[in-house]
Order: sequence, then C-alpha cells, then structure tokens
Amino acid sequence: MFAVSAAVLLALLFFAGSGQRLYADEGDCGYLIDCQFDKFYEPEGACSGVWKCFTISPQRPGISLADHEGRPRVPSVMFRSTNLAYDSGLYQQVAVTPGKGYTASLHWAVERINAVAYQDGYQINRKVGIDPFGGTDPNSPNIKWSNDYFDSGKFAAEEIRVDEYARADTITVFLRVINPYGDKVVEVYLDSPALFDNNDMAPIQVSAPTVTPPPPPPTDPPPPPEPTIVPPPTDVLPTDVPPTEVPPTEESVIEPTATVSEQVQAPPATQERLAQAQPTSRPSRTRVAAAQRSASNASGLNDSQTSAITLGVVGVLGLVGISGAILMVSAAAFMLLRRK
Repeated sequence: MFAVSAAVLLALLFFAGSGQRLYADEGDCGYLIDCQFDKFYEPEGACSGVWKCFTISPQRPGISLADHEGRPRVPSVMFRSTNLAYDSGLYQQVAVTPGKGYTASLHWAVERINAVAYQDGYQINRKVGIDPFGGTDPNSPNIKWSNDYFDSGKFAAEEIRVDEYARADTITVFLRVINPYGDKVVEVYLDSPALFDNNDMAPIQVSAPTVTPPPPPPTDPPPPPEPTIVPPPTDVLPTDVPPTEVPPTEESVIEPTATVSEQVQAPPATQERLAQAQPTSRPSRTRVAAAQRSASNASGLNDSQTSAITLGVVGVLGLVGISGAILMVSAAAFMLLRRK
C-alpha cells in the first residue's frame, strides 16, 4: 500500500512539473520577460519596452493597461475598440537554443462585448504564434499559429498554445486578437503568456543559415585613357634635289614699252629713234594687251580714258601721214614742173 501511494505521488509530481514547463500558471513566464506587463509602459509608453505592438488590419484598437482585470493579478493588457473591426496584437523576441522544441501559451484572454462578459457565440478569435527564425513580420509565412480559439479565455493555456522548433538563436512569440465586430464596443484582456522548453520534442539538427556576403563597395571607374597627340605631318623637301626652274614663255615675258603719255609727248624724231631701237619682232597681241593693261593700271586710268587717248593718238598719226603725203605729192609736182 505504501509503495502504491508513493508511485501515485511521484506521478502527480511528474505531471505537475511537466505542466509547469509547458503552460504559464500563476505568473510563471518561462523565457518571456514581463509576462505580467508591469513594465509595459516603460520606457516611453505602451509598446516601447520588450513587448511591441503590431497591426495587420488598416487600423488598430486602443492598447493600454487595465487595472480591473487579470490573472493572477492586475494589470493586464486591454484591447478596446468602438465600432472598429481589427486584427492586432503584441510580440516579443526571445533568445533560445537552435534545434530545441518550445511551447508558447496564453493563460488569460477574456473578453466583453458591449460591457457584457463572455456569452456563447462570441466570435473574437485569440491566438499565439512562434516565428522560429525570430522575424517580426506578423504576415510572415514562417509563423506557426495556434488553433482558432473562441471560448471564454479563462485559464486557457492548454487551448491557446503552439509547439515549434527554434530554427535560429532567436524566436519571436506573437499574441494575436482578431475582432470581426465593426458595430460593437469590444474589450479583450490578455495576461500571463509564457514560453517553455518542450521536452517531448526531441532536439533536431539545424543547419546554420547561409549568409550572403554583402556586395563589394562600388569602386570608381578607371579614368579614360588620355588621347594620344599626333603631331601634324611636316612636309620636308629633299635638300639634294634642286628646285625645278620653269623656263619663261614668250607670252609670259612683258617687254618694257613706252607709256601712251610718253608716245604722245615725244617728237617725231624721238619716235623714229624709238622705232629703230625696238626689236624687229613685234610683240603679240597678248603682250600688247597685257602691256596696255599694265600701262593703264600704272597710270591709274580706267578703260574709257584709255580708249579716248588711243583714238587721239590714232588721229594724230593719221594727220601726220596725210600731211606727209601732201608734201611728197607737192615735191614731185614741183620737180616735174622744173624739168619742163
């Protein structure tokens, strides 16, 4: 009889210890910090301490401490909304051992709608979740959530719980409230969450996460090559080849001739001497025209002035010729008359 009694006592102690490890009871937080929310407002108001707020819905309810509700003692965290449906909650990151199994639970999650305590049929969902990689995104697919819970929320650690392996040296525990009522005053009180080792889960081997090295810092591109300055080609004449001499042509030689003004002013004797002194070969028209143009340019006369002077010279020469012919005819007539 004594042996049977001792065995029963040991079994009760074992199951009591096992339950203590899995669920929060009378303020036992396990690995969580401030599971009684005494420092929820520290250091700078709600959600500024180890517990952070999250919201999945566009709007979140008012989140504060309630001094009239809680277990095992007040305060508790109160989610309060008026005519506002929401999906919101709290999370905390916890240092753990990779590969070990853990159980997160929520001991107290009671509710009131329009100041009436829980009634059968209330549809306010309460959950806990674990991100085994320590992430903080409540929408992450890595989070393992507990089953939906719509009951009264008193001493609910065995129903609001989730088991998961740690895949990193930090995991994140989430407390979540989903209120579908957009036309009621809803109050939900959370207290005494916990995180314990789950010794029923054999440890697993967790490979270290592959860390992608950061890209190398950008380097300045090399400067463009300096342009090669090519000196301009230098035309060098050979020193041993004498320059080619171009023989002057007949038309390119312009013989000096007397200007028109000199021909007009010179006496007949001078003109005769000039005529005898000139070479027998007469300059071509090209040379005469070139000489006349050169003379005209030298004397500063235009074409009309040059033409007038040329006509004057021709007229004078004509008068001189006619006078000479008259003199010769008169002399011949005089000689004939004298012989007779």
